[in-house]
Amino acid sequence: MKISELNSQVLVACAFATTLFFSHIAIADTAGDIAKNSAGIARNKNNLEAVKIEALTMKNRVTSVPTEAAAETVFLWLCKDSDYPQWGACDDTYKVEDTGPAGGVVFYTTDGGKHGLEVALEDIKLSSPWGCSGTAITGARGQAVGDGKANTDAILATDSDCTSVGMKSAAYLAASYSSNGISGWHLPSTGSLKLIYSVIFLNNLAGIEKNSSGEDIVYWSSTEYDSNSAFAKDFYDSSDPYLLGKQIENAARVRAVRPF
Repeated sequence: MKISELNSQVLVACAFATTLFFSHIAIADTAGDIAKNSAGIARNKNNLEAVKIEALTMKNRVTSVPTEAAAETVFLWLCKDSDYPQWGACDDTYKVEDTGPAGGVVFYTTDGGKHGLEVALEDIKLSSPWGCSGTAITGARGQAVGDGKANTDAILATDSDCTSVGMKSAAYLAASYSSNGISGWHLPSTGSLKLIYSVIFLNNLAGIEKNSSGEDIVYWSSTEYDSNSAFAKDFYDSSDPYLLGKQIENAARVRAVRPF
């Protein structure tokens, strides 16, 4: 065999060996990358599962909050000397005319001020129908102070919004209201409206408009009389609430209250 041919074969063999060597390195690198990627995918999967579990835990915390138990466990509270609402009752006690747990004005207290009712600082709407015209809601006929929550619940259970000509009912608006990020409001009963008049309105609290223009300042209560009428109160004077038709043409103001 000629030396040139031998050299050529040696060169080919070396080239093959070199190619094979680097191929193994490339394969090894690729295998390593695959292993790393697999480990990364596994970690991401574990992280995703952890996020799902955390999200489910948060959902359970929210949905497990009682809805019919004592008021202190139902809604957020803004405790005294605190800038942030919290779940559950505060240890605070309140007196009439204090700022309430949701930022309204307290107009009624029980249990030495641990519980009571506050009224919102604004009208939700200046003109709204009571709604549900032609429908009798016997569960919405409570008149005592504090009956507004049960009345409102009964109205919404009968018809979720009692829409009249595209306008939501007074009860729906009150129940949908939120102040300082805190929900749990309702339309007041006739008894609560009378107390709001004497305790809040006459003492110029909660921003309730005074009748300076001669126009009636009429607010809906949550107290129904029959299928076609419900009680409203004119804040022009101390007279008792009177009957007003539920129809759209008999619209009145809506001011929400909230238990604590």
